[in-house]
Amino acid sequence: NLSDYHGVHNHGAIGYSAVCFIKYDSKVHTPTKFHSPFGDFLYGDMMHYLPPNIEEGSLIFFPSAIAHSTLPGKVDKDRLVLSFNLDVK
Repeated sequence: NLSDYHGVHNHGAIGYSAVCFIKYDSKVHTPTKFHSPFGDFLYGDMMHYLPPNIEEGSLIFFPSAIAHSTLPGKVDKDRLVLSFNLDVK
């Protein structure tokens, strides 16, 4: 759907989270966007990171407390991801 997206959120301080890109076309889709927990030290701007070279089957692990989101879809082509959390005690 052209308007689907997932706003900025985190999964709490539980351990790790992961995203596996099941159905993903790098020509038209964007990967999960990560947001720095602090601003740029020189200018105060928010810092963001879009992982490069994501393709179907890519799997990303990250600390669950890191804020992340997806950008709104701009094409009418499905993007399917599997996401999960790993509780570390």
